[in-house]
Amino acid sequence: MVIEPEIRYILPAFPGDLADTMDNNPQFPNQPQPIFAPAVAIQPSGHTSAIKIALAIAASLIALLLGLLVLLLIGVETGVVNLLIGVVFATIPVPIYVTLVLWIDRYESEPGWLLATAFCWGAMVAVFIAFVFNTGGVIAVAIMTQSARAGQTAGAVIFAPIVEESAKALILFIIFFWKKDEFDGVIDGIVYASLVALGFAMTENIQYYGKAALQGGGAGLTIVFVIRGFFAPFSHPLFTSMTGIGLGLARQSTNMAAKFILPVLGLLMVMAMHSIWSGS
Repeated sequence: MVIEPEIRYILPAFPGDLADTMDNNPQFPNQPQPIFAPAVAIQPSGHTSAIKIALAIAASLIALLLGLLVLLLIGVETGVVNLLIGVVFATIPVPIYVTLVLWIDRYESEPGWLLATAFCWGAMVAVFIAFVFNTGGVIAVAIMTQSARAGQTAGAVIFAPIVEESAKALILFIIFFWKKDEFDGVIDGIVYASLVALGFAMTENIQYYGKAALQGGGAGLTIVFVIRGFFAPFSHPLFTSMTGIGLGLARQSTNMAAKFILPVLGLLMVMAMHSIWSGS
């Protein structure tokens, strides 16, 4: 007598059509149904988020420290009372200007934290960089030429356009490369650049208004406030927007040469415009 071994069929997880064919085939009776293993969701580690939060807090504290140092230096120059007057007059029109800038991008608003980062960079970090390098350049030229007037002229026409616009442009390049999905065109470039420039202009105006209150009292402060607050509030945003436009065009272009040339051209253009404005 020959004992035939019992043959069992163990089916893998077939696709739906093949599994149905096996079930309906009489040669394979009572076959088990395919069992599909449930998908396992892989949860990201919380360490990455914690590191990002820590870096964001550290960066915010450093920026705040630099901003406070700038205010301290202005206060030493103008006095505490005039510093407070400058702060009040410089911040009053800012919400109006920021609202106008955000209105431009009302159909595709950027993340609020990224917009706030751009504004705070201009108000605290870029101002500190400009203050250090502009002051150093003015002192160096004044010493070399034995003329304080030559130093002030060089500071206004040469150092300020180069240093200030480079400091403001730095955050634009960071956003451009770091958050590509949030910097995808010319409008985004204009919005980010305008907010950086408005933050810079606000802190700069604190110094101008404080010095005007110190030197000319109420009349001098009123004149400076009207000129800088109403007739030329968008000079800095106009200048810095050239860099933002260059970056926006580079993002939209498929030409590799244009991707490199357009941002550089925009930065050089804004430096030239700033120099002409200051010289005039």
